[in-house]
Amino acid sequence: MTTPAPRSAVYGAPPVDLVEVAEGAVQLSPLRPGAEALEALPDAAGS
Repeated sequence: MTTPAPRSAVYGAPPVDLVEVAEGAVQLSPLRPGAEALEALPDAAGS
């Protein structure tokens, strides 16, 4: 079984006054411990 692509993701830690990050967004920065690897997510092409 494959893991479904997240509905929302954020790279890094943008300032809160710059952008609203969705509740439950997946963290993708390689500099953040525990973040998911961007290259490990399935392509969204065709969805």
